[in-house]
Amino acid sequence: MPGSTASGAPSAKPGRHGARRSASSTPPNRASANSRSKRERLAWQAGELERLRLAPGEWETLGEEQKRLAHAASLIEGTRGAADALADSDDALSRRLHRELQRLRPLAAIDARLQEALELLDSAAIRVDEAASALADYAERVDLDPERLRQTEQRIGAIFEAARRLRMPPEAIPATLESLRERLRELDAAQDVEGLRARAAAARSRYDALAAQLASARRKAARRLADGVSRHMAELGMSGGKLAVSFEPCEPSASGTDTIEFRVAAHAGATPRPLAKVASGGELSRIGLAIAVLAAQANPVPTLIFDEADAGVGGAVADAVGALMRRLGADRQVLCVTHLPQVAAKAHHHCRVTKDSVDGRAVSRIEALDRGARVEEIARMLGGAEITATSRKHAREILAQA
Repeated sequence: MPGSTASGAPSAKPGRHGARRSASSTPPNRASANSRSKRERLAWQAGELERLRLAPGEWETLGEEQKRLAHAASLIEGTRGAADALADSDDALSRRLHRELQRLRPLAAIDARLQEALELLDSAAIRVDEAASALADYAERVDLDPERLRQTEQRIGAIFEAARRLRMPPEAIPATLESLRERLRELDAAQDVEGLRARAAAARSRYDALAAQLASARRKAARRLADGVSRHMAELGMSGGKLAVSFEPCEPSASGTDTIEFRVAAHAGATPRPLAKVASGGELSRIGLAIAVLAAQANPVPTLIFDEADAGVGGAVADAVGALMRRLGADRQVLCVTHLPQVAAKAHHHCRVTKDSVDGRAVSRIEALDRGARVEEIARMLGGAEITATSRKHAREILAQA
């Protein structure tokens, strides 16, 4: 809803309370000692981890290598035995499969129904031969290397001991070391007072430049917005009225250096005054609709929703509100909740929303209306609970005019 918006922040100048807080803060000597102590602790932690030279992923690789070296004898024995059972022994599985293949091939030539089984058995024999070859190759590559096992276990022990001292999981050491280095760089930079002043000055200069760009862009957009809203105000029954956007300087903040306020003159000759203070409910609804229309044109969105944007208006103004929404609906979806027949009649489609009590619970229902039901609903909105032939005639007339 349009209204006064302040983008500034309270003044940063300290008052008496701020002075007392400053006086009671940590003394400079103690703060400096705390900073040195913190840096020494971080440097010690970083030194402990740097000595390890642990690369990302190395801990996991070491674990896999240690497991493989520790069980090398079992791996060699097992894979050689499996390869022999599959292909090299007198009663190897591969030899038996090939014998059965030789027996079935002439039978499959007699009866084609055996061909599927023959193909499956042939595929199995091929896979068994491949598995036997892979196992034999693996057994040849596995080394019994006690010295490498000893080195690996020593490396794992050193890493684990450092992780235990610093209370972290071993796999977190590379990331933790990088974090410690970054914190040390920040502490070192914090001690560089001249460097900090230079960065602060550069940041303020950059802020001032961006704030000036923002202020200029806001003023240009404000003029377009004020002109556009003022034109729509005339369409919506506020002839001679206009919207003005006021800018006042404020303390720098994340929102810039402006305090912005919408001001409105409801009729010709009136002095624009703060919108939130002088506009009636109906005027707020119409001005809000005008702003929504302009915003939708500047930033096209597929769907707009208005919840009783026509509150506080009626007659010809309500008709103008409905016409404006219909124009909006020409190239996007517009959903409007309304109690005014003049506005409802301008819609391309209608739905009726009702609320009932079911077993002590409020239940809302929505129902799409066909042509006949639209006439009945508009007539009800025109004439109240009792729908007459006159109200139906009037409903058909205003629907036809849409």
